Amino acid sequence: MKRKLILGLSLIGIPLLAGLGACSHPHFGHHCSRKSPEKHVQKIADKIAWKLDMTDDQKVKLDQLADKVTKKIPEFRENKKNTGDAVLKQFESETFNRKEMEEVSRKNSEAIKDFQNFALDSFEEFHSILTTEQRKKVAEKIKDHRKHIE
Repeated sequence: MKRKLILGLSLIGIPLLAGLGACSHPHFGHHCSRKSPEKHVQKIADKIAWKLDMTDDQKVKLDQLADKVTKKIPEFRENKKNTGDAVLKQFESETFNRKEMEEVSRKNSEAIKDFQNFALDSFEEFHSILTTEQRKKVAEKIKDHRKHIE
C-alpha cells in the first residue's frame, strides 16, 4: 500500500517533487535525507523515467526539471525557518506584535503564490515532455491512487 502511494504521488507530476524534495514537512522528512534533498529528487525523477519508459531525450529534460526543483529547496527551507523564527519571537515576547505578524503573513502569501506559479510552470513542462501514451499511463496511475484514498 505504501509503495503504491509513493508511486502514485511520484507519477502525479514534477510539481510534487518540490514539496517532497524540500524534505522540510514533517510527513515527508522521514522519507529523505535533510542533508541531500537533491538525491531524493533525483531518485523520484529516476523512478518516473523508469516507470514511464522515457527516452534518453525525455530523461535529460526530466533531469533538467528536477534540477530546477532542487534549486528551489533552499528558498522553501528559508521561508519555513523565517516563519518559525517570527512565531517563536512572538511567544518569547510579553506582547504580541500584530504588525510583525502581518508582515510574516504577507511574505508567506507571496511565497505561496510563487510556489503555485512554480508548480504550474513545472507541471506544464512535465506535461510537454510526455507522449500521449505516457500521459495516459500517468492518468491511470492517478485514477488508481484516487480509488485507494476515497
